[in-house]
Amino acid sequence: MLSRGGAACLLVLAFMCASPAADAQSTRRGIEVEEAWIRPPTRQTPEPYAFFTIINNTDRDERLVSVVTRGGTATLARLHLGLKTFVERVEYIDVPAYRSLKLKPGGDFVMLRDSGKDLMPGYTLTLTLRFQNAGSRDIEVPITNQLLGNMGRPKP
Repeated sequence: MLSRGGAACLLVLAFMCASPAADAQSTRRGIEVEEAWIRPPTRQTPEPYAFFTIINNTDRDERLVSVVTRGGTATLARLHLGLKTFVERVEYIDVPAYRSLKLKPGGDFVMLRDSGKDLMPGYTLTLTLRFQNAGSRDIEVPITNQLLGNMGRPKP
């Protein structure tokens, strides 16, 4: 049986041992979003597209379930390349634990609708990303004339 002093020492020791783990956990940044940009509408594709990288610093898989913009709607989408190229609307986009996922031309992306007429290069648009477990993140996204390149197709 421990005396009161011995029990107190054990509690202090247990707290000191647990403290570094708690500090390491508190330095995690959860879900981060980087490299965001919006391609403005063109004649060929009248909807603007949003692209960004989601970094999941947590120990659980996450899902991007929706994107909201002021006065507009957004659709999560995936481009399928092949003999018959098509865009598939998806209900969510998975982001595995401790991994990142890049939404990019030729892959997963966000299609924006009715987002306003001010979607010109040099402006920004606020997007609210909603995640299944991590809640919502607001990001300011620049509108840019970045070229889409070959959208993942092999070069001839």
